[in-house]
Amino acid sequence: KRLVLINPFGGGGKAPGVWKRLQAILAPSGLLFEDMQTTHAGHARELMQSLNLDDYKCVCTISGDGLVYEVINGLMSRTDGKAALERVPLAPAPGGTGNALWRSICHKAGEHADLLGAAFVYAKGQAAPLDLWEHVRPASDGAPEEHLGWSMLSLSWGIIADVDLE
Repeated sequence: KRLVLINPFGGGGKAPGVWKRLQAILAPSGLLFEDMQTTHAGHARELMQSLNLDDYKCVCTISGDGLVYEVINGLMSRTDGKAALERVPLAPAPGGTGNALWRSICHKAGEHADLLGAAFVYAKGQAAPLDLWEHVRPASDGAPEEHLGWSMLSLSWGIIADVDLE
């Protein structure tokens, strides 16, 4: 079965409705899904840290890119992090505002960036590599190097906002 994580606040609250429509499209496929709504920020990360990987073929997300970010960071924080991330494919669907990662996946899979395209991506279950980078605060003034997290798609620096505030 596939685990489906739904952020009820994703896309201004549209994610649960997206899952309902996507579920109707997927019904004839015979695929098994276990759906779960996240209840708070960081919930998906917490779930991934203790997920029994043998129970799921895939982790699907219905939200924006933030929920995928939580899933990745939760899997990577496990003692078997890299192996866990390689073992369990991630499949986002468009339940957020921008859905950049989902659009990239549909493009790479040759599918349209709509719910039918998301259904085909879910049903095919073909994995594709995703570039990740690790955020690390360098060691300085006697403080050790500090791992801050993992990211995908983009990285931004908040100096413009800081300059604007000054």
